[in-house]
Amino acid sequence: MKKNIIITVMIAFCVGHVFCEDLNAMFQKAMKLGNEGKNEEAIEIYTQMIKKAPKAAQLYGNRSILLSRLGRYEDALRDCVDGLKIEPKNADLLNSAGVNCVSLGAYQAGQEYYREAIDVDPKFHYAWNNLGFVKYLSGEYDESVKALDKAIELDPKYYNAYLNRALAYIALEDYEAALPDMDHALSENDDAKLMIIKLYCLHNCDRKAFRRYKKDLKKHNCADPQQQAMLDFITRKWWQTGKSAMKKTVRENEDKPQHDYNEIMCEASFYYGMRYYFWKMKGLKRKYMQQCIDCDIPYFAENYMAKKILEDK
Repeated sequence: MKKNIIITVMIAFCVGHVFCEDLNAMFQKAMKLGNEGKNEEAIEIYTQMIKKAPKAAQLYGNRSILLSRLGRYEDALRDCVDGLKIEPKNADLLNSAGVNCVSLGAYQAGQEYYREAIDVDPKFHYAWNNLGFVKYLSGEYDESVKALDKAIELDPKYYNAYLNRALAYIALEDYEAALPDMDHALSENDDAKLMIIKLYCLHNCDRKAFRRYKKDLKKHNCADPQQQAMLDFITRKWWQTGKSAMKKTVRENEDKPQHDYNEIMCEASFYYGMRYYFWKMKGLKRKYMQQCIDCDIPYFAENYMAKKILEDK
């Protein structure tokens, strides 16, 4: 639930530097590797660049994003702090520092970094979104909604802010208020997870609409076969094909790094748990929702929905 883009500033820095041509070539390679998911290789290039240009704050910022992707939040936060020693008023670095603090469970420190980022740039909608999210994590749901209102005001098409505000409304058990936000999020992202969260909201506020929407989802075709398998698994009575597809996905990713595997397990466990939630199989619901939480992926909506559903009677 975060997004940090600092490419433009970094390119601007490289121009005019004594290592300009060399750094720009390295930068392009690092960006390409990062976009391909080759984070370790990209990190190594940024490390080499930092040795050549140790006063380039944005290099620390870019490396911190890659470290965060790997779940190395302490290292990522250290990079942000090092970058802020060079540029204390860099809103991107302040925002990234907040993201890593929150991922480490330091919610108050995260809030402080987000507030500083907003002080530097009051129109920084990513920081407003992240502030709203950490308010949600801290149980300050009304304050979360206010911050997310601001993020949406600044960027009415920002998908994450609608999803985060919906989570806050769900925590407040205001399911009717959450539904328009889920529709906004779905208009930007045809994601089975979002459809299931919307189905959960309807289940809690309008059973007739719940049955209609569930019927519609049985006819829905996701572009991604895995997304479709997950949707089928939850919405169809005969769900063996979807179950087999999900098990295959988990099995095929067992050799991935632990953090990547945990992301896959978090998502899969959530879908299993939702299947059993809707079918009122409480024991299996608890098992898989707890398994989802134990994966400890702090920026997945599934993680927080699982906690909410475990609290449901």
